[in-house]
Order: sequence, then C-alpha cells, then structure tokens
Amino acid sequence: MNKLALSFLLTFFCLAGCKKSTEDERNQGTQFRGLESIRGSHGEALDFYYENDQLTGFSSPYYGTPQHNIFYNTDEKIKYIVSYVWDSYRTRMASAIFSYDLNGNVIKVNYKAAFDISVTDPYFGDLANGNIDPEYDSLVYDVNKRIESIYTLENGSIENHVKFYYEANKDVPFKLEEYVSERGALVLYDQIVITTNDMDAPYRHLWFLPYARKMERVVLPILFDDPSTYIGIYLSYVNKCITNYKVYNDWGFYNYQNTIFTYHYNSDHTILTAKKQGNPFDSINYKFR
Repeated sequence: MNKLALSFLLTFFCLAGCKKSTEDERNQGTQFRGLESIRGSHGEALDFYYENDQLTGFSSPYYGTPQHNIFYNTDEKIKYIVSYVWDSYRTRMASAIFSYDLNGNVIKVNYKAAFDISVTDPYFGDLANGNIDPEYDSLVYDVNKRIESIYTLENGSIENHVKFYYEANKDVPFKLEEYVSERGALVLYDQIVITTNDMDAPYRHLWFLPYARKMERVVLPILFDDPSTYIGIYLSYVNKCITNYKVYNDWGFYNYQNTIFTYHYNSDHTILTAKKQGNPFDSINYKFR
C-alpha cells in the first residue's frame, strides 16, 4: 500500500529559553491568521493568503496543485471552502460547507462539486439547491466540548470513524483511532498515540484542512518522517506541540515509535523551525506574517 504524504505532526520539544513569552503571545487566538507559509526540507510547502488580516485562501506553490478559497459567515466563522484545479481541459471544483450548533461548534460538513464556474458563485455554499454529495462528515463533542468523533457517512451508512481520546481534565488528545467499514462492521484500521508539551501548536487553528479533501488531501508536514498512517490529517485538532508519536496498525511498513521532534524560534520569533532529533537536515519552517 502506498503511503500518503500526510505528515500532520509537528512535534516540538520545549528547549531552554523557549518559555511562554513572545511565542505564546503570538499564539493567543490570532496565530493562525498570522501564518504566512510552511516550508520543509523535502519540498513540503503551503502558502496562506489574506485580505484585511482575514485568511482568504491557501495553496501549494507548485504548478498543477489545487487552490483553496475560504468564505465566511457574517459572524466570521468559516462558511465554506472552495477548492479548484485546472485539469487539462477544464477546471475541477469542489466545496466543503460547514454547519454549526448553537455553541459555535462545527457539527456537519457537506460537499459539492462542479466544473468551470466562478469560485465566488454562491452555488458552492448553498445547501438548498441540490447537487450535494451523498458523503458527509458528522462531528460529535463530549460534555467538555472537546472533539470526540468524526464520522464519515454515505447515504446514511457510516464508512469511517475517527475517535479522539483524552486524559481526565486535559483538552489535548493523547490518542486517535480510525475505524473503517468492512462488510457492514466498523473495524480498527489505524492508531496514533501522541505525547505533547505545553506549547501551542502553530497549526492549531487549521482544523478545517481535513475537509478540503475532495480535491486533494491537504497535508500539513507535521509527521515529516512519513510514517505508515492515514490518520495524521486530523492532527490539526491537537492544539499543543507533539513531542513523540507511536503508530499502531497491521498493514504499515513504517510504524515509527521513537521519533522525537525539537523546535526553536529565530531571533525575532517570525519563524518556528521543527527538526527531527538525530537528523538535523529534516526540518520544517513555519513562517509568520
């Protein structure tokens, strides 16, 4: 089985001098809107675009990769994302539409597709005009308002279930499991156990990236040593920096368990660099505006 280029795990180790000071001030709610680009030593790349300090899109800088535009409700919550790419003779397009509960939590994600229409066409955010994909995601939260489960359903049947596990009185999951449907039953397919420190992750507001998957899987280079796992695309829900991870499944050839990531900021705290311990040439740079 081919490995997905999903690296959704940026793991940092809290070094001396990396106290909660300037970097934490950058992290308080606005860090996501200040993220300008991500670059990795193996070609990983993602750029972010803004209008009046509001994120309006993101894309890889490489030719032939999809562009993603973000549209908002009047309350500034993300209403939908439109992804598009030129495909030889036409533009393939898809959208992910987010529905919220009264507490402001996303509870459902619907999908639509089209060809060769304007990115700004309201069709992409309209749930009433038909043409909705039979596949959708349903999100469930626990009594502490933490994401607990993400169900992917098609025509009402559960095809996939991602489950988050927490320790008591902790808001950061320590384990994610993925279950897939086989002959009408959900069976455990993939698992990651993670260790985090107390530093806010730079990607912690990018919760919506897994749902841009209808055009491509948008992959943050978090697990940049490329283990055999697909569940890493959901690690943007882990809002603290991951210092170690262990992959458990019965199909992978690269079920790493001993990787340690370290990190440091540059002198003006505009770039956060993550490195794999023991291999300083493997690194990711998170650049802020």
